[in-house]
Amino acid sequence: MPSVLFSSYHSCIDPTSGAAISTRSTLRALVRRGWDANVFCGSLFDAPRLNADPLSSLRDRFNGAIEVKRVRATVGGRAMIFRLARFNDDGIDATVLLPDIGASSVSPSLVDAYFRLLSDKLREVRPDVFATYGGDPRVASAARTAKKLGIASVFTLHNLAYRRRELFDPFDAVVVPSEFARAHYQKALGVESEVVPPLADEDKVVVSRNSRRFVTFVNPSLEKGRYFFVGIARELNKSRPDIPLLVVDSRSTVDAFKNMPTARGLTNLFSLENVADPRSFYSQSRLVLVPSLCEESFGRVVVESGFNGIPVLCSDRGTLPEVCGVS
Repeated sequence: MPSVLFSSYHSCIDPTSGAAISTRSTLRALVRRGWDANVFCGSLFDAPRLNADPLSSLRDRFNGAIEVKRVRATVGGRAMIFRLARFNDDGIDATVLLPDIGASSVSPSLVDAYFRLLSDKLREVRPDVFATYGGDPRVASAARTAKKLGIASVFTLHNLAYRRRELFDPFDAVVVPSEFARAHYQKALGVESEVVPPLADEDKVVVSRNSRRFVTFVNPSLEKGRYFFVGIARELNKSRPDIPLLVVDSRSTVDAFKNMPTARGLTNLFSLENVADPRSFYSQSRLVLVPSLCEESFGRVVVESGFNGIPVLCSDRGTLPEVCGVS
C-alpha cells in the first residue's frame, strides 16, 4: 500500500492550529483510501498556554490510550533525556517527541534532537511521500534526505508568513490551500504551487441539533478582528441585549478578550474555552462572525459553518471571498 510520513516540530494534535487540523483531516482521508499514514512530530502548540504540559494535552485528547517511553540518548554528541509518546489517531500511527518532565517544549536542544530523529524516521519508515510544514530551515535538509532515499517530498503551506524561497527549493511540490495563496507566493517569492483546499471531516464538525442561540466569534485575536467584534458587541448590548454573543477560545484567549476595557460590563457576552470538538460551539451558533483584519490564506470556520447551515458574516481579506464563492 502507498505510505506517507508527515512530520513537523509543531504538534499534530493542536486544536488551535488550522494547519494541524487540516493535516489530520487529510491523513485520515488517506487512511480511508488504503494509505499507511505515519506522523512524527514535536510538541509545540500555537497557543503558549498549551506548551506547559503537552503530555496532558495528548492524554486529554486520546483518553489516556498513549504509550510513553522515557529515552536517554546521545543526539549530535549531546546526552539528552526526552520522552516519546506513541498512539493511534484514527488509523494514523503517531509518535510525538516530548520534553522530559519539567523541561520546555521550545528548548533549542529538543528542536535539534527532533531534526536528527526525523532523519532516522525517514530511513526507518521509507514512506512514498514525506510531507511537512514550518519555517525552520532544517526542513529543507529533511527534504534533501528524503530525495536521497527516493522519497517524494511535499511542503504544505498553510499561511502567508513565509519569506524565504530557498526553504522550498528542495521539495518536489508545494501545496497551498487557495488560489489567493498560490498567487501570493508566485508574486512574492516566485514559488510555483498547487492548490489543494484543506479537507474537513464532516463527521467531526456537523451537528445533529443546533439551539441557534449565539452570534459566535472564534479566536479573539487582534488580527482576527477583536476590536471590530467588541464594537458590534457594545452596540448590540445597547440596542439588542437579547442577542447573546459567544467568544470561543483559540490561539488567543477569552481572558485576554474579557480584560479589554471596552469589553468590560457587557451583559450579552458569553465565552467558551478552547475545545478540540468544534461541534460544542457550532451546536449553539445562529450566526458566525469572521471579521478578520489579516490576509487569510483559507477560512476553515467559514467552511465548517457552511456544513452546518450557519450563515457567516465575514470580511473580504485574503481568501475569504474565494471561500464564500464571491468574486
